[in-house]
Amino acid sequence: MSKETTSVLIPSGKGRLLWWGDILVTFKVLGEETDGAFAVMEDIVPPHYATPPHVHSREDERVYVVSGEFAFQVGNETFNVSAGDYINMPRHLVHNFRNIGDTQ
Repeated sequence: MSKETTSVLIPSGKGRLLWWGDILVTFKVLGEETDGAFAVMEDIVPPHYATPPHVHSREDERVYVVSGEFAFQVGNETFNVSAGDYINMPRHLVHNFRNIGDTQ
């Protein structure tokens, strides 16, 4: 994707694939393709998988849940999130998530 491009279609199932632990990540758009403005990825998370607590120093993390049920710990707050929900995790806050359902 070049800086001159104004419209882009990345079809379902397309993108750069990477296994991050047990999570299959499909990178749809990389930060380097948007001058660092944002990146977009799709994660397939196995049942009961949890990420370790971590912090982002340069970016906020935003998640839109397409399917499943998750518990997000953001700072001192816990959020139960399911299909159709959106959550924002501001930079500098410790956060993690856990798939609390039996589906991906």
